[in-house]
Amino acid sequence: MSLPPLLSRMFENEGLGPGLAATLAKGLMGNFLFPGKIELFTCPPTEILEDWALCNGDLFALTSDKGIALNGLSSAMKTALGIAINGSNINVPNLFDSSGNGYFLRPVNGTTRAVGDKQGDASRNIKSPQSTKNTQIYTSTINGRNLAPFVYSTESGQTTSGYYIAVTAGSGYNIGYAGFDASLTGIPVATENRPINIGALPCIYLGDLTL
Repeated sequence: MSLPPLLSRMFENEGLGPGLAATLAKGLMGNFLFPGKIELFTCPPTEILEDWALCNGDLFALTSDKGIALNGLSSAMKTALGIAINGSNINVPNLFDSSGNGYFLRPVNGTTRAVGDKQGDASRNIKSPQSTKNTQIYTSTINGRNLAPFVYSTESGQTTSGYYIAVTAGSGYNIGYAGFDASLTGIPVATENRPINIGALPCIYLGDLTL
């Protein structure tokens, strides 16, 4: 059952007549719902209300209720959300990347960055100074050719600060490189940048499909 009938039934239980209850319910829904609106649902996929569709790129027949509703959205909205006709079908927006991770919805101004513009995972650039503990940077030449700067160090290893030095023993000297590994500091690391979060389903409202 969609939301307007549920509200209508609630109003009828409060003593309103069926006609007035239905009109009031649809009026209330129209104040904050419009076709194409995307919301997060905290329910299993099997419990998504019939007026909504999960934004996972699924195809619906153009002649189906959901297909008609999707095709009835404005051209600008369909372009922004990646809704397109494919043969006799039309797709819902897809708010998941190829790995299955969902996109965060982020406000844009619609000019310098358009609605529907997707961005991949990225991190602010982090630069680390060269550790100087028992370490010096040298440049040298071999057979008249300049070598890239290398690290001269009397010791190797890693610390909980995240800095580490990897060295290779040479003839009377050690050469290697210094770097930084955030996992050595004890902070949580992963293959993506993410805040603390909880899973929810992104769904698009398609209008009152019970009419």
